[in-house]
Amino acid sequence: MDGLKQIMYGVTDFARMRRENAYFVDRTGLIRELEKTSYAMFLRPRRFGKSLWCSILQAYYDVDYAAKFDEFFGGLDIGRNPTPEHGKYLFIDFNFTGVEKQHDRVQPSFNEYCCMRLDKFARDHADVMPKGVAEAMLSATACHAKMNVLTTNLKGSGHKLYVCIDEYDNFTNTILAESRDAYERLCHGDGFFKQFFNELKLATTGTDAPVTRIFVTGVTPVTMDDVTSGFNIATNISMDPTFAALTGFTQGDIREMLAYYRANAGFAFDEEAVYETMCRWYDNYRFSPDTDAEGKEPPHVANPTLVLYYMQYFLRNHKPQRDLVDENLRTDYMKIRHIITEGRRVNGNFHRLAPRHDGNAQEVLSGAGARRLGQLRLVPLLQRARDGHGRGLGTVPSRHPQPDGRRVHARLRAEGVSGRARRRSADLRHRERHDGLCRDWRLARRPGHGLSRRLAVLEVP
Repeated sequence: MDGLKQIMYGVTDFARMRRENAYFVDRTGLIRELEKTSYAMFLRPRRFGKSLWCSILQAYYDVDYAAKFDEFFGGLDIGRNPTPEHGKYLFIDFNFTGVEKQHDRVQPSFNEYCCMRLDKFARDHADVMPKGVAEAMLSATACHAKMNVLTTNLKGSGHKLYVCIDEYDNFTNTILAESRDAYERLCHGDGFFKQFFNELKLATTGTDAPVTRIFVTGVTPVTMDDVTSGFNIATNISMDPTFAALTGFTQGDIREMLAYYRANAGFAFDEEAVYETMCRWYDNYRFSPDTDAEGKEPPHVANPTLVLYYMQYFLRNHKPQRDLVDENLRTDYMKIRHIITEGRRVNGNFHRLAPRHDGNAQEVLSGAGARRLGQLRLVPLLQRARDGHGRGLGTVPSRHPQPDGRRVHARLRAEGVSGRARRRSADLRHRERHDGLCRDWRLARRPGHGLSRRLAVLEVP
């Protein structure tokens, strides 16, 4: 077992994974395709590998890591045939999960977080940037001022900026779920979040503009649609068949992983049985209805966090654990309650969600579809990831405990929802017919039950 590749569940640090011999599914060749899009937005469910991909981009493009290229990318697809742009950027990254979500704290928290990231960038690159830029950035007190100092002084300097924003909608989705008015102040008019993206856009304009590449990840396009007048330059690649498997495990990846550990883990197991279990529970995402340039349909993709969750326990204990759904991906029931009730009554908007069951995720992933759903004053729906042949998202074996629908039903009763409304929502008890993938993605549809038949995919970080 010496040299066995580690299962590094929850780790999003690409450099650490490479140094510590982690099992890694190589998608680095898609960097070549990604370079064809200067400003990209990539949406996926939470815990689906977005942050790891941001870490890969930093390791590849950041001038600070240029000398470690062989250490990080040796033996990988992009390492064998790199693009000319590797190691040529000043790379600045943000992850908006670091922003507080309370209404009265979000603006100062956003400013504090962005100032922290910009100050770190200034200190790390003081010897690379033109003289005096780092000092001017550190002396500014607002994040917008720091960004203006940076982009103004880098313009025409020959330095290129790569801006990576991970989980761009993390705090805005929470605020939208709790207060529409607070969300409007955040993203419309002169809202500070809209202004942030407006300034980012300004840094991409003109001759020798400093910001030449932007990569944004998130869960839903709702917020970006609302700040679009401030940032209308991004290409949404979420449904592009070329990037359908940018994150996640394909069926071939799962088979390859099982074959590797069957040969090297030091104990025998039924490879086919494990494969069938993992596919049944985790492998039903399909992120594009279109074929790629070669005419191939996009593959089914499994949630990578759940695959690693399964394998970590399995390799340690030589058997699968009882609960095949990761606790870290379970639904937030209070936010489900927010979706299905309005004014303490089950709202009447579900008939407007029926088109979400046509098996085509594209409209929900587009700004227009998300915008209409946002106008329902519901938590915005996310990507509808269904099999292109209408197979749905799979089911859970009946032996799996199914308490969650009952809990939501009980909460409705405790909060004073009328008996008639509760009876209308009684089939919530059945909605836990989901695979592990969907646990935090959707309320499962069950034929013959009116309410759940009209519920669609959802997710709130």
